[in-house]
Amino acid sequence: MLFKVQYQGKKKYIKLNGVSYPAFLREAKEKFSIPPETNMYVLDDSGTEVDEEVFSDILEEKADILWTIVNVLSVSDSPIQSSCTNTLSLSSPSSDSDASLMSPKRQRIDDTFVMSPKSLHTDDSSSQAKELVKRILEQKPGGEKILAKYTMTGEMKDRARRDLVSIVVAEMFEKYGRAPPMDKRAQYALGIVTLFPSLKDP
Repeated sequence: MLFKVQYQGKKKYIKLNGVSYPAFLREAKEKFSIPPETNMYVLDDSGTEVDEEVFSDILEEKADILWTIVNVLSVSDSPIQSSCTNTLSLSSPSSDSDASLMSPKRQRIDDTFVMSPKSLHTDDSSSQAKELVKRILEQKPGGEKILAKYTMTGEMKDRARRDLVSIVVAEMFEKYGRAPPMDKRAQYALGIVTLFPSLKDP
């Protein structure tokens, strides 16, 4: 069986006999010359993390998936990420405090974003960032559902927040690799709080 896999912006096919999550990761590491002991996790094409328990079920529903493999240390422990908080922290223009919007269980995903008030200084940048995130959600599976639900209720539940971050992070990884520049992380974070105002600090 052929799998289309992406790592740090590079895409390759890997071939497996049968469906096995450990075998998939093992073969993917070998294909991308990743040390066998490296701790990795897997995202599907919607940016949702996939574990061993549901891997085969997802394949049964949709075989043609672009899988993204991510080095856990590259997000949560690298020096580039040292300034990030343990959660998705988004600062509003009127507050110096951070709002912890996400569960710590998603730390390795949520650490990707951090934002300073300086990033919120122009309406143009806010508008551009908002359109960027909106466009991503409109194009990715599950994104339109998040937009529609928020439009109806003006609120976002924890599950929807996690899905939102997963989708946006996967897109950012695809474009900028495992360690996106700080200005890009700030842009995506700004887009989220501009598109979904209820996620800003009160």
